[in-house]
Amino acid sequence: MTGEVMMDLLQPGFMSRIVDDGVLGVNNGGSADLHLIWMLGLQMIGLVLLGGLCGSLNNVFVHISSQNIENEIRKDCFRRIMDFSFPQMERFGTGSLVTRVTNDITQVQNFVSLFVRGLIRTTLLTFGSMYFMFRLNAGFGLIVLCAFPFLVGVIGLCLWRANPLFFRLQVHLDAINEIMQEDVSGIRIMKACVREAYEKTRFGKANGELVRTQLKTLVIFAFMNPLTNAIMYIAVTVILLAGSFSVGNGRATPGDVMAALTYTTQLLNGVLMLVMLFQNISRGLTSWKRVKEVLESVPELLKLMIRWTVIVGLVCTVLFEAVPGVFIRMFGSADDPVYYDFAVLCLRIYLSLILVTCAQKVCAIFLQSIGKAKAAAPLSVLRDVLLVVFSLLIPVFLGVTGIFLAAPVADVLAILATVAVMVQVWKEK
Repeated sequence: MTGEVMMDLLQPGFMSRIVDDGVLGVNNGGSADLHLIWMLGLQMIGLVLLGGLCGSLNNVFVHISSQNIENEIRKDCFRRIMDFSFPQMERFGTGSLVTRVTNDITQVQNFVSLFVRGLIRTTLLTFGSMYFMFRLNAGFGLIVLCAFPFLVGVIGLCLWRANPLFFRLQVHLDAINEIMQEDVSGIRIMKACVREAYEKTRFGKANGELVRTQLKTLVIFAFMNPLTNAIMYIAVTVILLAGSFSVGNGRATPGDVMAALTYTTQLLNGVLMLVMLFQNISRGLTSWKRVKEVLESVPELLKLMIRWTVIVGLVCTVLFEAVPGVFIRMFGSADDPVYYDFAVLCLRIYLSLILVTCAQKVCAIFLQSIGKAKAAAPLSVLRDVLLVVFSLLIPVFLGVTGIFLAAPVADVLAILATVAVMVQVWKEK
């Protein structure tokens, strides 16, 4: 894309030299130079061919990447939906899920394609045109620079008004999909109960809301096009007026004015393209937010297990660390201070990470519940195996206290391994 834009930006400079040096002979005593015209013309043809090659390759790569992105996101969404619980299905709604997996992901795919082909090209063309115009003539560059804030203000105002409508538009699509699914699946019951008129009215109301929202969006962008055109054509008019005085005073050449007009036209085309792109890009970003809600949804079973694991683990940790004597008295006498101090030390160290132990076991159970037995089986016994190993090794260096430390060390290593496995499984899902 950068190569394609650079070829477009270099063309006006060659045209300026053809007019000034080749046709008018400004730097050659007024004599035309046909050889220079042929030489520069052939160079321009070479640039056009190179720019066309860059543009074609860019289109090929954009289509490949955007289609693959759409494919991967749709498969990820489908896998995530397959893990949803019934409350999650009810929260999203069948119609909404259908819209998110079809229309929303298509909007995301269009956003990726437009971002690379449109937004990047427009940005490079806009700022590149301003840069080359300043190099050509600082006065012409200042004229365009003064018009730029007005363009940004108009586009920003329209997008600010239109963005909420895009979200409402997708919600109305959800409603239409839901009505269609209900009517198609229950067509026999609907006909038997003579509910055709009611369903037609219900569908017409939902469709009317969709049309009205779409019309409001289109009206906003319909006003944006003439406003941006008016601003840029005013800039072109001012450049022509300033150019006529500059040529008369000898501060600019006709080729400079022609090149400035070409750069302004490129800038105008870039802004017009930006106006058309922003409505699609804004809609794509809205759809991406809806798709992310599906991709980032955690299964209800896992959330429930984690919630109760954290509650029980925190309560037990606080009890074991704050009042270990209550539990020690259940199994022995607290009259012997040596026994009591030793038991308190044992309890506080050995069960210091009981919350981590519970979380590791919960993850293993969850993996087994979703059909990942190969990953769940090793994790189920990992902590116990590590505990036996470290109970034999650590006391060699730290004595009896090392037996107590074996449990938290085993817990830390087991939870790290569990997190790694869960992340890998989550990516696969």
